Amino acid sequence: MRINVELRQKLEYLKEELEIPYPSEDIERIEEEYKTESFADDFYSYTSLIDGSLSYVFALKKVPKSQREMLYKSFLQAYPEYVFLGNLGQYVELNQQLSIYEQIRKLLMVVIEEY
Repeated sequence: MRINVELRQKLEYLKEELEIPYPSEDIERIEEEYKTESFADDFYSYTSLIDGSLSYVFALKKVPKSQREMLYKSFLQAYPEYVFLGNLGQYVELNQQLSIYEQIRKLLMVVIEEY
């Protein structure tokens, strides 16, 4: 599998953008405010899916089918139980990180569909 240079550069740039602190305070706040104990695990699973898929793409390998299917869902589509969060603007670090992951996810879908 080969991807064009521009797309690869965008993905590399976004990966570098993830070199920000893990939003643990925001996650703890959500779990405390909304009495949920699984948000951290679900967030980690979702971001790991994207990180893992990205590593396949950078290694020029095909993303496994099960991962490809899961990439078609945003975080709130994959975990609809968190729809109550609505606008994540009050969780700045989480929102920033999730936004970057969402951009990467969408670019990964382009890679999957085109290559």
